[in-house]
Amino acid sequence: MIHQFRSFLICTLGVGIPAAILGCGPRHVETSNNPEDLPIMTKHEWQRIEANGWNAERWVAFTRGSRGNPVNVWVRVTPPATAEKQPPKINVQLLLSHKVDPKFSRKATSAPELVDCSKLPKRIEHVRRQTEDSSHEFPPKELSWEAVIQDPFKSNTIGGTPGATALEPGIYDLRVTLDLGLKDMKPFVFEPIKMTFPRKGPRDVAP
Repeated sequence: MIHQFRSFLICTLGVGIPAAILGCGPRHVETSNNPEDLPIMTKHEWQRIEANGWNAERWVAFTRGSRGNPVNVWVRVTPPATAEKQPPKINVQLLLSHKVDPKFSRKATSAPELVDCSKLPKRIEHVRRQTEDSSHEFPPKELSWEAVIQDPFKSNTIGGTPGATALEPGIYDLRVTLDLGLKDMKPFVFEPIKMTFPRKGPRDVAP
């Protein structure tokens, strides 16, 4: 329950995490080196794929929420020890597929800039998926880069994004494909994430 509450604060208020990561308005929050005081980020339906020594991860902040919420998607890339120390120029394909009516589906393409994880504020990451439930400190010891794709489907009517349109109610599959743009490297194709958007308002948002 404590993890859920602190996770809810991060997803809604941006406590301890830069606004650029959460897609919120500008704010400055000091973080602590004491693990007891660090903010918690819950990585819902986190998945990692390994290929040719590279590791790619993706997760979301929630799987059930208001139709007017942004569907932000985090990605992280960890290179092999022999790779260059500069992040690749990635391309991410996203598809939010409505399970009943395809006309409500949305797709997007993003080329976010990867940031060195060691330069981001410390936090506690709580991994939540069907086969794993664990916590660990961030940033990782090994070199890795991270980016967040903010509101790719232009659904953030609650946050007032210009031109945004709330999602239609129902159940969706979120599909994420990450291309590192490297020779002889196939894109990482992640498992679909089931996301539910009921007809009711913001109170339905689950941390």
